[in-house]
Amino acid sequence: MRGVIICGGNVGEYIKDYIKPDDFVICADAGYDHAKKFGIKADVVIGDMDSTKFTDIAEEKRIYPKRKDFTDSELAIMYAEEKGFERVLLFGMIGTRMDHSLANIGMLSRLKNASII
Repeated sequence: MRGVIICGGNVGEYIKDYIKPDDFVICADAGYDHAKKFGIKADVVIGDMDSTKFTDIAEEKRIYPKRKDFTDSELAIMYAEEKGFERVLLFGMIGTRMDHSLANIGMLSRLKNASII
């Protein structure tokens, strides 16, 4: 099974072409907004929920406090690492906040045992 992480950065409708029915979809906070917008079912939503527009999230949630040592994207990457996916497809990791973009790029080394796309 492949893990897919959708974050809150720049994402377009093109992501629907890349996500397969058997993928495990992890949304990091505002990444859930992208998933909902494009009709993608999330398996889990992770973060402090301060950026998503939705408050009625029916999917599995892992909610963290707003004051934490990790970005929501980092938490999603750590979750994928725990799940042990051999392949991880990433969307929305860069583009809207430079501090988060740099942190996300640095976090990719955590997935050293996975093929990252």
